Amino acid sequence: MALHDQRLHCQLHWDSRRVTGVTLRSGRLLEVSRLFTGRTPEEVLSLLPRLYTLCGQAHAAAARLALFPDSSPATETRRRVQIENLREHLLYLFVHWPEAGEQPPATGELAPALGLASRQLAAPHETDTWRELVTWIETNVLGMPASDFLALDDAGLRSWAQQGSTLPARLLRDTQALPAVPEPTLRPLRRDDLGAVARALTATDAARFVACPALDDGCRYTGPAAGEPPAAPEAALPPLGRHLAARLRTLARLCRSLASPEGADDSLFRTAGLACAETSRGLLVHRAKVTDGRVSDYRILAPTEWNFHPRGLAARWLARIETDDRTTLYRLASHIVRAIDPCVAFDIGIDEPDQLPEAAHA
Repeated sequence: MALHDQRLHCQLHWDSRRVTGVTLRSGRLLEVSRLFTGRTPEEVLSLLPRLYTLCGQAHAAAARLALFPDSSPATETRRRVQIENLREHLLYLFVHWPEAGEQPPATGELAPALGLASRQLAAPHETDTWRELVTWIETNVLGMPASDFLALDDAGLRSWAQQGSTLPARLLRDTQALPAVPEPTLRPLRRDDLGAVARALTATDAARFVACPALDDGCRYTGPAAGEPPAAPEAALPPLGRHLAARLRTLARLCRSLASPEGADDSLFRTAGLACAETSRGLLVHRAKVTDGRVSDYRILAPTEWNFHPRGLAARWLARIETDDRTTLYRLASHIVRAIDPCVAFDIGIDEPDQLPEAAHA
């Protein structure tokens, strides 16, 4: 069984002028961590790869931190999580984002980078491989050294998109031609929120929180765009472009980190009794309770549950679409869902005016 085989269904309620409501239904198996109860930590670590093939390195690293609270992640473990994140960002840019725009995925163009990433995962300290991989990204994605790319502000990114010849540059340029859908203001999930998250994961209704997480002062969102500083209004990228640019900046930071001798970063950490890993889709949290050598409670909180909460970023953003054209509606919705990026496949349904429910919600 692999959890990424589940689906997210987004139902849009549309009155031929605008979206009047959004219903999100998830087929994700959120209580799979019940399978860990009664097992030894070693048995849990053995079972995890069969359950989580997507972001498997991050899940394994977070699980080890949660199950062995006195341990520290090895440099090799950190590098594997970094390489996995880098690979996921590349798949997003060359496969998933083009598919959202009904363009053919550039799998052939991406193949050399995926091969290098696989070699690097097998041998994290093999320096020639990561040098080749960073060079490929700087040539075929960024079009310049990673440090130079990170020096670009939003105005610089606009210029880069207009002048660049790489596929990601063209994709960023295309976002400027899409009808703008204002992004709702929602607080990002920060590390100082994790104390409250830890308390929720130890409460009697922890299963409900995992399925539909929100803090006392509202929903949060997580992902590459959550760490982006606000841009000057006159230079700001369109909302969809902002999310795509956040991916590119995160990828450039990973390249810079991999080029350092130890590949040091803080994307794998422990706080408030939680084991946390920054993934390509946002913050992943594991919490384990081990009693007499066996797991007595285990919780996993993935980014998708924050971002696709019924009142979260995806629902609120989708509810802001205004268009009288069904094709445009579907195209914008597909881009918004992909911009936020669930960790499962998704589909989008549209209720026509004569099918609208009496009380839709977002």
